[in-house]
Amino acid sequence: MQNDSYKICFTPLPEESAVLYSTDMPVSDSRFDKLINKVEGLSEKLSDFGERIARLEGPLVPAKSTWRTLAKWLLGVLSGALLIYLAWLGSTVYSQGNKLASMARDIDYIVKALPAAQLVKFQSVTPSEENLAKTRQAIQESRAEKVIIPPQVITSVGSKLIQTSFSNPKLSEAAWSTTLDLINYRSFLTSIQSPNYGAPLQTPSHAQPPHQTLPPGIVLYWHGGGFSRATQDIDGMMLEDLVIRDAHIIYNGGPLILKNVTFQNCTFTIRLVPPSQRLTEALLASSTVTLDIRG
Repeated sequence: MQNDSYKICFTPLPEESAVLYSTDMPVSDSRFDKLINKVEGLSEKLSDFGERIARLEGPLVPAKSTWRTLAKWLLGVLSGALLIYLAWLGSTVYSQGNKLASMARDIDYIVKALPAAQLVKFQSVTPSEENLAKTRQAIQESRAEKVIIPPQVITSVGSKLIQTSFSNPKLSEAAWSTTLDLINYRSFLTSIQSPNYGAPLQTPSHAQPPHQTLPPGIVLYWHGGGFSRATQDIDGMMLEDLVIRDAHIIYNGGPLILKNVTFQNCTFTIRLVPPSQRLTEALLASSTVTLDIRG
């Protein structure tokens, strides 16, 4: 079987060799010595040629150690480039993250400022069903998002709503519902701004005021401490130095005396009658209420 990797080549001998080996010529010692010298010279040339080939092949075929060194160098360069890229990427992400966080805060501020802006706008427009609906929605959103509306805005808007409720029969129901929403918000605002909200409340005393009888129209007197999580009709009551928390308060226009009473996170059902105007104005004006409604 012939193997292409190994081929035997027959090269014709030089003419000199033919002459040396000719059978027609007698072989002498001098001729034989010349032949030996030529063979030795040819051997030296072949050896020298082999060395040159070896020197040429050396640089063309890198040693294994050279490949490893090159691979390590390339790996180092790539690792350095990767670290630089990751550092740049981290810096960019951090910078963009700060920008996004700042934008989010700005957007949140704008979103929360919109309800207050609607209330401010209501102060300068003629009441209508449309702007009453927008104002009521703004009040409800302010409570849900815990937006703090300045007290002077609350008082101003409340006065306009109360006036509309009593002077405009067509809008009175919508204006009064919006007024009660604003009172609920004012009570909620009192709770989140009070450092004592959530503190235990002592049961109020029901004893009659010392050295005096109950005023006309007043059938119940409570003072000191407070109560919470109850539904309480306050018609005919005299309440003094009291905290009412997380309760639902009902008022139908009867006699009422309040002295230093705080309503924290309460809701109100108040009948639209003349005595109620004074109560609603007092509830909107201050977190602590003092008034006397009799006669």
